[in-house]
Amino acid sequence: MKRIHFLLLLLPALFLRCSEPLHFAPQDDRVVVEAYLYAGEPIADFRLASTIGLGSVDTLAPPINDAQVQLIKNNICYVLTPWNSKGYYTYSERIYTPYDCPTADCIGENTLSIMAGDHFRLEVLYYDKVASAETVVPEKAKNLRLNADGTVIFISPSSYTGDWQTQPGGLFVDDSVIAATFSWEDDGRSWYYVTLENTDIIPELIDPSSSVAYPGKFVSNPFTGGNFPIGMKNFTHYGRHRFTVYSINREYVNLYLSRNQDTRDLNEPLSNMENGLGIFTAFNTTKIDFYVEPQ
Repeated sequence: MKRIHFLLLLLPALFLRCSEPLHFAPQDDRVVVEAYLYAGEPIADFRLASTIGLGSVDTLAPPINDAQVQLIKNNICYVLTPWNSKGYYTYSERIYTPYDCPTADCIGENTLSIMAGDHFRLEVLYYDKVASAETVVPEKAKNLRLNADGTVIFISPSSYTGDWQTQPGGLFVDDSVIAATFSWEDDGRSWYYVTLENTDIIPELIDPSSSVAYPGKFVSNPFTGGNFPIGMKNFTHYGRHRFTVYSINREYVNLYLSRNQDTRDLNEPLSNMENGLGIFTAFNTTKIDFYVEPQ
């Protein structure tokens, strides 16, 4: 499943560490990792690429399709293999032998599960160098609800202005007219980002005169706290919608916070990969479906 990450909103070279302490990695020929785990979901967002040298005319980093990649959980290794020519790796269930694990003293296992609290180590063997990082799958937000357990939002076309502008750094519209407030249990320490999308098969425009032809997917900035209000202008169409809360780790938050690095700053990009560049992190999600109807 394709997801919108802040890596797409920031400078492509910004990656960072998934466990303290953070460090700056020098630019060289090391592997660049963009690897995400999602609780309860198969692996799809694991990508490897080479670095782009200063002065290069290339705009896209060349993919790496021949690395040896493994995940380790509870001393059990899971070997990832390429599934396309663009540097993406996935896990296919089969019996592995210890010889499949090039750098770890572990045994083979058939089924890979990703659950809250699981500790994972990623190791990438490429040209006799091992790049590695670790992360823990966060707990998901609990008891997500809409407007005190509601399931329908009513919006009047006469009160809808149609045109909208996105907030700087985020894809949600800054609107003072609140149409809905989502809330969940919060421990006071966790970080989140949220998404909103229309999932209706045939969505109907709220304002027929609007220039928004198709529903968009709105993505928030990372934040703390147990509630998120949504302005009316974020709803461009009637029908079924989905609101998703992503529980995120601190390394992902740091990636967002580093987005304003001055282009005159010659420090190397932040990285959480030992002997490599990039980010390895985990997410957990909870979702709620609801409807937007005419008032």
